[in-house]
Amino acid sequence: MKISFIVSILLFVTACTSDPIKRHYYLLRQEVTQEQSRQLTAPKVTLATIDVATYIDQDGLVVQSANGQVNTASRHLWAEPLRHSLVGYMAGMISSKSGKDVLVGLTDNSNALTRLDLAISQLHGDAKGNAVLVASWRVSDKSAAIARYRFSSLEPLTADGYDALVAAEKVLLNKLANEMALSIK
Repeated sequence: MKISFIVSILLFVTACTSDPIKRHYYLLRQEVTQEQSRQLTAPKVTLATIDVATYIDQDGLVVQSANGQVNTASRHLWAEPLRHSLVGYMAGMISSKSGKDVLVGLTDNSNALTRLDLAISQLHGDAKGNAVLVASWRVSDKSAAIARYRFSSLEPLTADGYDALVAAEKVLLNKLANEMALSIK
């Protein structure tokens, strides 16, 4: 009895003195460079849908190992669901690169003439030190699809670690937004 009490106390003290597991959260947001306020134009473009592959639509950042195994980080997490943050991020980036206001989501607004539908099938780190992005999108108007596009690219990480992975993924998403903006000009 005495020994189990001492062991219990030692376990309690050890648990209280150990460092808690630190988690790192990453936001996917556009950089705000200056104060700006303006009236939006009548939307001519809407980013209607974004489909995200299930394996990356989770809390942890994803890295694929050399043998094709996917590992999800437990301490390096997106601050909000990726499928939600991608919508605002991509709409904002496409808007800034095209010079057109891009509405988010499906709309009954008759002013929205061009619709974008995006599917992201890969967004992760790889075993060679790259971030990987594979996506496709469709541009359509009210009557039919105008064009379909596919994008795939690698971006080397500038350092080791998840901070560098997130930075490289943002570079890839910016390149994708640029291509999408060109497709609606």
